[in-house]
Amino acid sequence: FAQNVEFSFHTNYLHLMEEPRAKRSAQPLRMLDRFLPSRKGSDLTDRFSVLDQITQESSLPAHPPDMQTNHKLYDALLQNQILGITNPQAPTEPQGFQQGSLTVGAQSNLCDGQQNCLLFDRSYSAEKENGIWNTAFSPTRGFDPSMLSISMKSERKFPKVPYKVLDAPGLQDDFYINVVDWSSHHLLAVGLNTSVFLWHSVSGKVTKLMDVPQVDLITSLTWHGSEDILGIASLTGSVQIWDVRRGRLVRKFQNHSARVGALCFENRMTGILTSGSRDKKMIHMDLRSPRPCIALSEGHKQEICGLKWSPDGNYLVSGGNDNNLYVWGMQGLGSKPIGKLRGHKAAVKAIAWSPMQHGLCATGGGTADRTIKFWDTLSLENVKTTDTGSQVCSLMFSKNSGELVSTHGYSQNSIQVWNPKSMRSIANLTGHTYRVLYLAMNPDGQTIVTGAGDETLRFWNIFPGHKRKKDILSQVTPSGMDMRQQLCKSI
Repeated sequence: FAQNVEFSFHTNYLHLMEEPRAKRSAQPLRMLDRFLPSRKGSDLTDRFSVLDQITQESSLPAHPPDMQTNHKLYDALLQNQILGITNPQAPTEPQGFQQGSLTVGAQSNLCDGQQNCLLFDRSYSAEKENGIWNTAFSPTRGFDPSMLSISMKSERKFPKVPYKVLDAPGLQDDFYINVVDWSSHHLLAVGLNTSVFLWHSVSGKVTKLMDVPQVDLITSLTWHGSEDILGIASLTGSVQIWDVRRGRLVRKFQNHSARVGALCFENRMTGILTSGSRDKKMIHMDLRSPRPCIALSEGHKQEICGLKWSPDGNYLVSGGNDNNLYVWGMQGLGSKPIGKLRGHKAAVKAIAWSPMQHGLCATGGGTADRTIKFWDTLSLENVKTTDTGSQVCSLMFSKNSGELVSTHGYSQNSIQVWNPKSMRSIANLTGHTYRVLYLAMNPDGQTIVTGAGDETLRFWNIFPGHKRKKDILSQVTPSGMDMRQQLCKSI
């Protein structure tokens, strides 16, 4: 019996395998549990009511003007909200083209009597209602074009108070001296009466570097760009060079007969140290040379109170109490100046070079002037002038954002941050009760320190950090040292 059942099963299975496909497909169709409507009687062209527009399609442009207009409007909106550009070129209403709109339940001549008909009605024309454009398919639907005149870009927030305040007893209230500077190794040097102190911005450690005799006074400080070398000038006209790491005096120069209120290192090529004094002279010293002076520059009629070398080391700008600015060249140092910049009505102490534009220099005048002027030192022309309403004591550009920060004396005693292109003040920081005479920036370019006659140093975190591009190659391949280590291990 088991053999008969097994034979019958194999026989039926082989019969099923040999059955033609056509014969199997001829079996009755099983009904499913879902209903799929038949659209054989539907005419899509009739549904979308475009039969009467077929003859007009050839006259329409390949890209409808409303699409082009929407794209232009969207571009203008992006420029306004992301880039902060006010009043971008906004598009006008399309002409010769009627915008379409989706309407539900609308009736037309081609689908009379039909319900729930989704139609694309080309007879609808776009209208401007209450100043708002009705662009159905635009990402700017319901957008008011008048918003393009208002910058939607969010302004950077600035702190209202400093994040750190240090007492600086003995910090002088003198417009003609410069006794605060920040090194590339996070050391802040401060001259307090007859002493120089060092404050490490990472560890917070304070050390005393040196003293001058009681009859003398610290009048100027400046760091060498990449080394722990500090230049110190005093009331008697002496200039000392200190190795801060070793804590010892390297050299001493006595080239001036009066106080030295301005010191500046040329940090790009030669490392020349330039000093400006009340004796109206500028002395150029090379630390590598045994001579005490390699060049002498004269031109100012009164005390020199401002000095700044350009970032490329080719030009030097000096400001004096005679209200004049002089531009000197590295080539032929000690000869006549390249040019004279006139325009300030008071002493010029504040000088800063732009890190973003070659040859652009900003200068600030004293109480009788109160202006910040931009100069093209290549053409010796005044590019822009802004009245700040207060004595300009110091200037400095941010190396990260290119913005300009200025400190002021009479009568505001404030710190201002400027957009250099429009010279619009974007921040006003207050807190000092005396003239804000001193300004320095930390190595990362984010924090500034200000000093005033109220004997305080205030630290402000106002600039964004420097954006560095990632080294893609180092992420893909190991460094040379890693490759050598792997090679040694394999051997």
